[in-house]
Amino acid sequence: VECADRPLAWLGLSPATAFGGTAPASLVMPLLACRGVRPSVAVTGDHVVPLRRRSWTGRDLLFLLNPSLRHASARVTPSWSITRAADLLAAQDGELEVTAGCLDLAFGPGSVRVVAVD
Repeated sequence: VECADRPLAWLGLSPATAFGGTAPASLVMPLLACRGVRPSVAVTGDHVVPLRRRSWTGRDLLFLLNPSLRHASARVTPSWSITRAADLLAAQDGELEVTAGCLDLAFGPGSVRVVAVD
């Protein structure tokens, strides 16, 4: 391809193809962030996968998955303000401590946590 003022060439391929199936988050996330795309739930710490759904009662539900076969701990920070959280799979009182809009959670190997937030 040539432009009016100089030759221009490019090779088009997806980042996933370039990196063998999965592009590194350190490459993809800044590219998305510069276009205003951000996750609705940020997770720092060990690898935990967050999914957000709305319940029929109107509460937000966070499905938090630990895909590894080892214990994990993570700080979960929703992009919206939360003041209360409850672990819906807890055997006893499921109220969780919310600190500055964040949840600090521990996960067993391969475990799932379902947290309702307000």
